[in-house]
Amino acid sequence: MQGSLIALLVTAIIVAVFAVLNAETVSINLLFAKFELSQAVVILLSAALGALAMFLLNTVKVLKLKKEIKQLNKQITAQPTVTEPKVAVENKVNAANATIEKTEINKDEHES
Repeated sequence: MQGSLIALLVTAIIVAVFAVLNAETVSINLLFAKFELSQAVVILLSAALGALAMFLLNTVKVLKLKKEIKQLNKQITAQPTVTEPKVAVENKVNAANATIEKTEINKDEHES
């Protein structure tokens, strides 16, 4: 986060210095109007509009990702749990115990 803030400040300083060094008046022709402005103002307005466009595009991307995360969380909570019912686990334990008892009985018979 601090790195981004430092990069933003350095970029803003570079743009401001560039704008001040280019302070001559320039003619701006739009389809519907023609006017003269300081080149510094044009540079600063262009940089500000570019930053605004990037902010809006990033906001749209973040909102889409948040919506996707919400949908995925709903899918996760809608899925059945993986745990087995208590009766099934008890049956497996009883079967394992029976196998152990049979093994011990067979072992005792061989020792006799």
